[in-house]
Amino acid sequence: MDDNFLNSANAPYVAELFFKYRQDPNSVDKSWGSFFNSLNEDDISVLGDFGGPEWKKRPSNIIDDVSFNKVAQFVPNINADSFRISTLDSIRTLRLIRAYHINGHLTANLDPLNLSKKEYHPELDYKSYGLTDNDLDKEIFIDGSFGLDSASLNEIIKILKETYSSSIGVEYLYIQSPDQKQWIRERIEENFLEQNVMELKAENP
Repeated sequence: MDDNFLNSANAPYVAELFFKYRQDPNSVDKSWGSFFNSLNEDDISVLGDFGGPEWKKRPSNIIDDVSFNKVAQFVPNINADSFRISTLDSIRTLRLIRAYHINGHLTANLDPLNLSKKEYHPELDYKSYGLTDNDLDKEIFIDGSFGLDSASLNEIIKILKETYSSSIGVEYLYIQSPDQKQWIRERIEENFLEQNVMELKAENP
């Protein structure tokens, strides 16, 4: 079975299916309705991001009246449970990434003498989002974060810690302008991205 079916081409389909569900719960397959209904507010916010940011929406890929049973027409060799699990893994991981954007500075190494004990921040713990140790080596779709379509959870955590929780702390999400936030994020991440990705490729040739 191909486990890499939730990708940049299929993510908008999931997002649009969700928006279709919000408009009319009876317009989607019941299994998808149950899945969407089980999501909390933060999950829903991340799922909305699959459609692209508000200022740059992706083009529509959905076909009217497509139910979950017809997903295989877009993504062969999958089943309902696998698709939902993959979607949920992505939502949870993107929530973790967002948490580092907001609070990664709380665990930054700003005390070179190690005089202060670092506090535990549950919002920066992948287990707080329903991910487990069994997911650490799983390839997860992250929608272009850090220039990556997908990566293992281990790789994602490594990049997040080195980018947002190393020797520099950055706090910028209070800014109202989406373009300004995007510009700052790109400046932050580009300083670490190339080196981290090269290291990861060297570790996983």
